[in-house]
Amino acid sequence: MPAWTEEHFTADPRAATPEPIALELSSGRALGVPVDVYGVVGPADRSTLASLREELNEAERARAERYLDPRVGETFVLSRGWLRRLLGERLGVRAHEVPLSFGEHGRPELADTTLSFNVTHSGPVVLYAFAYNVSLGIDVERVRTNLAYNEIAQRYFSERERATLGELPASEQPLAFFRGWTRKEAYLKAKGAGLTFPLTRFDVSLDDAPRLQRTEIAEDHAEQWELHEFAPCPGFIGCAIVGPPAR
Repeated sequence: MPAWTEEHFTADPRAATPEPIALELSSGRALGVPVDVYGVVGPADRSTLASLREELNEAERARAERYLDPRVGETFVLSRGWLRRLLGERLGVRAHEVPLSFGEHGRPELADTTLSFNVTHSGPVVLYAFAYNVSLGIDVERVRTNLAYNEIAQRYFSERERATLGELPASEQPLAFFRGWTRKEAYLKAKGAGLTFPLTRFDVSLDDAPRLQRTEIAEDHAEQWELHEFAPCPGFIGCAIVGPPAR
């Protein structure tokens, strides 16, 4: 877990750079595959944003300009610019030369490589995960108590997850909900399924021991996946998941 404190999470722009986050993933080690996770917290200062913008292609720059909220556009520049730099380091090419393509759900992808990567953000917090020869997913959310999480759970959580959530004291339900949500999102991202696959067709734990308990995704087995939970900075919860490579 990085040594981030409240003073790191501030509205003052700065030269935001990714910091490594140490994960303990036994599955990754058993496969001989280290999992590298980084986190960066915006907002970035003008100099940093200008430098990162230079790494983007024309379509990415245009996308950043289309956001109505300039802060969202700046987070996109921060997120995509550093993604290109981190991938470039691993591929041995310049950041703007990284051959990104985009999948059916708009997810950035690389062809003809065993490198897996995933990126996620919530507000100004951006997380990245990298590994070889595995399936990999990551998600981050800000824990909020003013969200209608019970209504969302009724729609997107499985029967088992809804029952588990309902049995908890009211004071523990918000954290349990976001634990479940980040775990479900991370798994779907690792599978490349997005929200098109029904979230009710697999179960995750909601306690402090993150697990994939059941899945109906064809040819997948829950016991082959390992999840790790961490707090990238105060008020946020993250989850990384690693499993067997896609067939």
